[in-house]
Amino acid sequence: MAKPVGRRGETRERILVTALALFAENGVHATSLQQIADRLGVAKATVYHQFATKEALIAAVVQPAVDGLGELLTRAEPIIDRAEQIEVLLHGLVDLVINGRQLSAVTHGDPGVAGSSGRARPFGCAGSGCSVCSSAPTQPPRAGWPCPCSTPG
Repeated sequence: MAKPVGRRGETRERILVTALALFAENGVHATSLQQIADRLGVAKATVYHQFATKEALIAAVVQPAVDGLGELLTRAEPIIDRAEQIEVLLHGLVDLVINGRQLSAVTHGDPGVAGSSGRARPFGCAGSGCSVCSSAPTQPPRAGWPCPCSTPG
């Protein structure tokens, strides 16, 4: 029998936390909405009430990381000194990875999340215009910033 659910925000947050845990355990593509509902002890309809599709759920799971990265880039962009800018970006990226280590494990370890090349595309990858990964476009690179795939490492 399904457990009673709390307020909309609480239910949504419980689903996101549970989905991320199952994505980390099983992979994104191997985790069904039914498994998420079962782990929560609710009906699958409860999950669908919060997220119309699995893709919408996945997008909501990664949104905090995308927001954090956007904030980091916005913070670093006006810095004129390149060394200081790099330091801000590196510290921010490390914080994002540490604070979102469960999501990092999912995005780097799940072949379903990786691009057609079998590896995850960096945020900002130019996609089909990128000579390195030649994959479908994700997000356009920020103005004045090269595609991270083609940056010499």
